Amino acid sequence: MSINEKIKKLRQDSKITQEVMANYLNVSQTYISKLESNERNLTIDILNKICNLFLCDFNDLIDDNKSIKPIALPFRKSDISAADLENFSDANKIIMNFNEMIDLLEENDDK
Repeated sequence: MSINEKIKKLRQDSKITQEVMANYLNVSQTYISKLESNERNLTIDILNKICNLFLCDFNDLIDDNKSIKPIALPFRKSDISAADLENFSDANKIIMNFNEMIDLLEENDDK
């Protein structure tokens, strides 16, 4: 599965429309459509925002053996907004930084 296909699957499994994803990434809906059909390339900024949103890193997206869980916004069936995605992304950044600090502390303890 290509990175573009993986992003599309994550978006769909998370019940995020192309329009909402486009608003979150600050691009057009056409860009998302072309990105998912492998007609456009990812920029570093967009890749970073996607990784923050899905609590993963670039290697997770390119590794076919790595599964990334879709977003599960509790008590929401529809009407997910770009602001919701931005908030979710911000929380994920905190989680990723915390996990990196834990890893660093564990590495120092092993020395």
